[in-house]
Amino acid sequence: MSKLKIFFIIITIIFSAYKVFAQTNDAQLWTDVKIDHKFNSNITAYIEGGLRFSENLSETGTAYSEIGMDYKLNKTWVLSGGYRYFSKRKNEDFYSIRHRFNLDVSFKKSYYLFTFQLRTRAEMEYKDILTSVKGMIPDYQWLNKVQVKYNFTKRIKPYLYLESYNSLSPSQKHTQFFDITKMRYCIGAEYKINKRKSFELYYLIQNEYHQKDPYNYFVTGLSYSFSF
Repeated sequence: MSKLKIFFIIITIIFSAYKVFAQTNDAQLWTDVKIDHKFNSNITAYIEGGLRFSENLSETGTAYSEIGMDYKLNKTWVLSGGYRYFSKRKNEDFYSIRHRFNLDVSFKKSYYLFTFQLRTRAEMEYKDILTSVKGMIPDYQWLNKVQVKYNFTKRIKPYLYLESYNSLSPSQKHTQFFDITKMRYCIGAEYKINKRKSFELYYLIQNEYHQKDPYNYFVTGLSYSFSF
């Protein structure tokens, strides 16, 4: 069986489970730039910034900056932590200011031409600390991501991933403990320009659940990474 046939079989299996529900649809463009530095064989620090355009690409929906660090425990396990500051558009005249902290544990294993990665993440997020009576009450979520990357060539690596978001804040109005609040389905490809630079192009579908105004996002994404 050829490389392309194997890859497209995986695509069919994952996306055959996808259904679009009766929700508001929105086409978006997500862009980001990431810079990282490897201090030694175990520790890598990074800084990242991004813009997300929403309302069918007519508005700036989200702007963010993020810092974090990865600690490689061994060849397969990585422990990561990060902080994100971002503003998210809620209506024409209001942007919600948010602070998000995350702690990740990742497992990666290669087999033949495929690289499999599992990541579990705990998130804590504060919304509108200075303008909301509930600003000091954080929201908690648990994220789980499964990714398969195919080593098509030394430079080109297509990938697929599926990611779920589970609420750990049962006090929220529209959710109960462990409700799924989001699902993401993504297909993309990484192109390695050289040892330090890489570029990614991807297409992502995000469904929201147990929310006041749930959306379906249809996202085209562009990412650029630089290591030094």
